[in-house]
Amino acid sequence: MSTSLTERAVLSPQPIFEALQGFQVTAVLGTAIELGVFDAVATGDSKAAPLAATLGVDERGLTVLLDALVAIGFLVADGSEYALSPIAEVFLVRAGPSYLGGLADVFYSDWQWRGHLELADAVRHGGTTDVDQDVEAPEHPFWSTFVNAWTGASFPSAQAIAEILRPWSSTRHPLQILDVACGSGIYGALAAGERDDARVDFMDWPTVLTTTRAYAERFGVAQRAGYVEGDMFQIPLGGPYDVALASHVFHHFGPERCVSLLKRIAGSLKPDGRLVIHDFVVTTTKAQEPAAALFAVIMLVRTRGGRVYTLSDFEAMLSEAGFATPELIDLPGLPSRVLVAGTV
Repeated sequence: MSTSLTERAVLSPQPIFEALQGFQVTAVLGTAIELGVFDAVATGDSKAAPLAATLGVDERGLTVLLDALVAIGFLVADGSEYALSPIAEVFLVRAGPSYLGGLADVFYSDWQWRGHLELADAVRHGGTTDVDQDVEAPEHPFWSTFVNAWTGASFPSAQAIAEILRPWSSTRHPLQILDVACGSGIYGALAAGERDDARVDFMDWPTVLTTTRAYAERFGVAQRAGYVEGDMFQIPLGGPYDVALASHVFHHFGPERCVSLLKRIAGSLKPDGRLVIHDFVVTTTKAQEPAAALFAVIMLVRTRGGRVYTLSDFEAMLSEAGFATPELIDLPGLPSRVLVAGTV
C-alpha cells in the first residue's frame, strides 16, 4: 500500500540518520573504554584539562569525546565539569563488580567491524566466506577473547538457570554436570556451586580452558571440576551426566550440525537426565524480536550456517535427537530464553 502525500508530509527521516550514524555511538563508547575515561572520572578528575593530563591525550580531542559521551548518556555535565551517569558508574568502571566494559573487546574491535563491512558479501553467499571471520573454525582465536569479555554479562542468566535447576537437581546425589562449550564456565560453576556433592566437567577448546581453570578457582569449584578438551563434535563427552548445560551454543551452527551435537549430548546423559539450552528462542517472529533479528545478522557474518532458531525449530531438532518436548522458560529482562528437555 503506497504512502499518501499527507502521510509523507509528517514522516521524519530521523530514524534513517540515527541508523546510518549508529556506528558513531559505538565508536564513542568503545574509545572511552579503551582510553580509560570512565576510570579517570571515577577517581575524581572532573574537568577536561586534568582528565587529558591523566589519560595522556589532547585536551581538545578529549573535550569532543566527553561532550559526545554526555550526549549519548554515559556522562553528565555541569558547565565544564563532567561526572559519571548512573549507568556508567555501575557498569563502566573497571574496579566495579558489575563491569561490562570488556564487551568492547567483542563489539568494538577491528575484527568485528570488518565482519559487518562484509555483510553484503555474506548476504550474497548465505554466510561468511572469510576464514578469519568464521568462528566455526577449530580453535578460532575469538573464543579466547570472548571468554573474558562476556563473563560479567553472563551472571544474570547463569544465576537464573541455577535457580531453575535447583528444585530438580536437589534430588540428585551426587549431581554430575556437563558444561558444553563452557567459556568461562560460569553456568556450570553456579549450578554446581551450591552443592558440595556436585561435580562439573567443563568442555571447550584447550586455549579457552586455560582461562576456564582460573575462573573455576574464582567460582570456588576447582576441586570438583574436570576438563574435556577439544572439538565437541568429535571428542568423547564423558558422563553419564545428570544435566548438560549449553548456553549460546546452537546458534553458531546449521540444523544438521545442531542435531548431531544434540545426539551426542543425549548419549552422555543418564536415562532421566536433563539438557538445559540457553539461547535466543524466538516465539513470535524474528522481526518482532529485534535483539534476535540483529543477532542473526552477527551469525550471518560470523558463521557458515549459524542462525537464530524459533521454538518450533528447537522442538523439531530436539525430537530428532531423541529428546522430549522441551519446557520453555522466559528470563525476565533478558532477550534470551531457556529450554529444559529430558530424553524420551
